[in-house]
Amino acid sequence: MAAILTDIHLAESYSTLLKDSLHQSGDRNLDSLNALYQTILGHYNITLKEFNTSFEWYKKHPSDLDSIYQKVITNYSIMEDSLSKLH
Repeated sequence: MAAILTDIHLAESYSTLLKDSLHQSGDRNLDSLNALYQTILGHYNITLKEFNTSFEWYKKHPSDLDSIYQKVITNYSIMEDSLSKLH
């Protein structure tokens, strides 16, 4: 779940960077976001319904959700370290 949420939050951020005639900077490009969600869920071989069911379970178990988000933060730290080594 941590890996999925890591990717989903990256997709959410990325979708705000996509600017076109219909989307201002900072607005989410929902068409692109939908495509990104489908790619992410396909990569992890789960459906949107399965993801939502799982996420609802975690929302009812806040300490478990907190543990998941600690892993998400760790994932971002690892990514940041990897990127900083490229410079």
